[in-house]
Amino acid sequence: MGEQTFKVDTEVKRAGFAHVYTVAAGPFQGVTTQYYVLKREDGTHTWAGGDTLTAYTPKPVGYRKGDRVRVGLFGALGMGEIMDGPFPVHQSARTGWMVRLGSTGGHLLVPEGSLDVVERPESPAGYVTIKGTRYHVGSGYRYKDRDGDVWVTRSVGGMARACLREDGTPGRNSFTLAHVVNAHGPLTRA
Repeated sequence: MGEQTFKVDTEVKRAGFAHVYTVAAGPFQGVTTQYYVLKREDGTHTWAGGDTLTAYTPKPVGYRKGDRVRVGLFGALGMGEIMDGPFPVHQSARTGWMVRLGSTGGHLLVPEGSLDVVERPESPAGYVTIKGTRYHVGSGYRYKDRDGDVWVTRSVGGMARACLREDGTPGRNSFTLAHVVNAHGPLTRA
């Protein structure tokens, strides 16, 4: 499939670094890989190979039923879905959430510190909020990105997703809506 291409102003994470960068220019073809000029939060610049970058998706604040989570330290117990909570954990002041593990289908009461939210599904009201903007999700909602490409939103397994309409097949080119907003946004109603 090749490495991912990032547009100018896309927020990215760089492997081995905790900071969030903004793509300032690129991609440029290097000897072995593409590279980008990145802007740091303090306004200075650096560069990085495209193979070390991933799109930055801000972590959702808090927890709620339906969140897809990485369970355990660095996801040691795999992926799961929050089913219910919060509940008191043992006799401490901490709280935990009932999580169904994806690999086994078993349920665990997991302390909040051992959960990492990976994706937040659409709300029952048919919309999801990303970066403070409400996006409606469903077959009748289309959005244009900053380059004029049209994206169609839909719910797949309770997750808000978007796909390009260029070939008229909604099942192709599907990404999480959060990824599309971060990599190609801002999105406006089409």
